[in-house]
Amino acid sequence: MTRTSLALLFVAALAAPALAQPAAPSAPPAPVARVTAPTGWIVDEPAADRVAAAVGNEDLFAGVRIGVDAQVWRSATPGALLVTTQVTTEAMPAAPDAAATSALHATRAGADAVDGAKVARWDVTVDPAGRLHEAALEWSDPSAGTTVVARALVFRAGGALIRISGECILGPDAAALRPACAAALASAL
Repeated sequence: MTRTSLALLFVAALAAPALAQPAAPSAPPAPVARVTAPTGWIVDEPAADRVAAAVGNEDLFAGVRIGVDAQVWRSATPGALLVTTQVTTEAMPAAPDAAATSALHATRAGADAVDGAKVARWDVTVDPAGRLHEAALEWSDPSAGTTVVARALVFRAGGALIRISGECILGPDAAALRPACAAALASAL
């Protein structure tokens, strides 16, 4: 996710309580990326549409056409977002292992695009058998006071590669929301 889309989503999350709230939150749709959202978090469908469009414009799998689905939840208490995406190739890339590794490294692109970003964790695990590749990232933007905790998985399914990713975007006063959001990231697969 780019710095601009990250910033827009975070600003929207902070401003959301000032906007009209739905009369009664309905049960969220089945989450994308097999992630279980924290209890009480609110689905933000317009933000999910923006995320899906932005990810759809990225070249995650070396020119192979992709399908994208996204889900965005915002915390009931202002200050945090959970963003998940599921990207599925329409065909297997010519070099699937290289494409999987590249898709994992795209997880870090947001942090690398931010001047002054502080990366606290960046782990990539590439399965030599090519079954499941994983990346974990934690970084902060001191100028905005935000922290991002992210997880991404890439695996083969039939004749496609699938990247499932999730990001907890936490505002300056959202430390108490981190455990629930991190648990949602851990619930993938």
